[in-house]
Amino acid sequence: MGHLITLLYILNMNDLHVENIIAYKDYPVIIDGETLFHNEHNLDFGDKPYAKIKLHISSETLMQSRLLPYSVEIPDDYGNLIDLSGISGGNKGILVKGLKPVGSIDFDVAGPGPRLWDIAYTLYTCVPLSRVYHTETGEAVYYNSLQHADRIKQRVKLFFESYGEGMEEDYLEMVLLRLEGLCKYMKRKAKEGDMNFQKMIDEGHLEHYQNDITFIREHGKEWI
Repeated sequence: MGHLITLLYILNMNDLHVENIIAYKDYPVIIDGETLFHNEHNLDFGDKPYAKIKLHISSETLMQSRLLPYSVEIPDDYGNLIDLSGISGGNKGILVKGLKPVGSIDFDVAGPGPRLWDIAYTLYTCVPLSRVYHTETGEAVYYNSLQHADRIKQRVKLFFESYGEGMEEDYLEMVLLRLEGLCKYMKRKAKEGDMNFQKMIDEGHLEHYQNDITFIREHGKEWI
């Protein structure tokens, strides 16, 4: 590992850490995550006056992108090894190439499973497909069909243009399956004595997901 660190210093890429190593297709990719974008960075700039400036700054501050033969592997509950890395803070990570998302990680439930489930959960959180979303100033905005249905439909379209995954026709069913699976997982882990998941349930996370499942079933047809 020492020779790799030496190489990074030679390339003047000395502000790189493990969290800057992300998985892209079959290879690990190294980026300078701190100068790419912040965790709250919004890729959908719209027609705001500063949009072009913000996009330019985000693009021009990406310093290097190179392959690096290094990955982080951790065991899951069943002894399988999970290859993990990401550039996002907290327990969620969005993998990017340039300024386009190409993958996602949920560190709370990381484990072997279909990639479409990761995409479905990212779609749910990033559009978002929820009863409420928060503006850049933190204001809570509650769903109104007349005001927000077209907005969600457009953001879903942009999402699939980035991912190009071919699950557009039944994406709502995939999101619902993902959320239902997450609810079952949270309850199982809490029942097994995992206090982190019990705390999440006590704080209302389980109820939030359950309410959003009902919400998506009631309003999902408005986004097709």
